[in-house]
Amino acid sequence: MRLRSIALMSAAVGAMAAGLVAVAQPPAESRDPNKGGYKPAFAGQTRAPNLTTDTKFEIKEVAKGIVSPFGVEFLPNGKFLVTERLAGQFRIIDKDGKVSAPIKDGVPEVFARGQGGLLDVVLDPNFATNQTIYWSYSEPKADGTNNTAVAKGKLVDGATPKIENVQVIYHQRPALNSPLHFGSRLVFA
Repeated sequence: MRLRSIALMSAAVGAMAAGLVAVAQPPAESRDPNKGGYKPAFAGQTRAPNLTTDTKFEIKEVAKGIVSPFGVEFLPNGKFLVTERLAGQFRIIDKDGKVSAPIKDGVPEVFARGQGGLLDVVLDPNFATNQTIYWSYSEPKADGTNNTAVAKGKLVDGATPKIENVQVIYHQRPALNSPLHFGSRLVFA
């Protein structure tokens, strides 16, 4: 079930690559807008449109045993690199659906509670030559607070995958005492 999000994402990427277009519909939201007396800055501000499409797609489970997948990257060799948010670890899924042992070696400690955990992952634009990955995660602090952080390291894919030369390159400031609102996505533009 949890990997269906990976399969759906693959289908969505395929549909976008094929140039298929969804049609905007009235909002799917059914609650009254702007609770608390807030006024929208522009019409439709608090309403995202419901999208419908005639695009045909197939859902195919590609692997089992992944816990709370959050980020997925497609590796040049056809494998998937997946973050398991609540487990605070990476997994590699091969073309046959075989899931690697958890990749924790080299991964900084993760605050994996509430909405926190190991979040997004992205490949360096020169990944084919440098094997560098970047990831975001919830970072615990000694005083009990936490923050969102971004790290980078070299992915070593083999019999026992690991991440080497890890460097934390961003820490959110100030740190907070909350298990909420860590969501992040990484992208190279």
